[in-house]
Amino acid sequence: MTFNTLLRQTADDLTIRNLMGHSSIQIQDRYTHTSPEEKAAAVATLFE
Repeated sequence: MTFNTLLRQTADDLTIRNLMGHSSIQIQDRYTHTSPEEKAAAVATLFE
């Protein structure tokens, strides 16, 4: 798990991009890895 991925659990994209020094959201996406559990939890919130 990367630092960027850990930040993703508590921070918004703009904050992460600024902390990591990435020039764009596309660069940030290269370093963000979402687990199957995180994806399932995101979808589950749609039905709450």
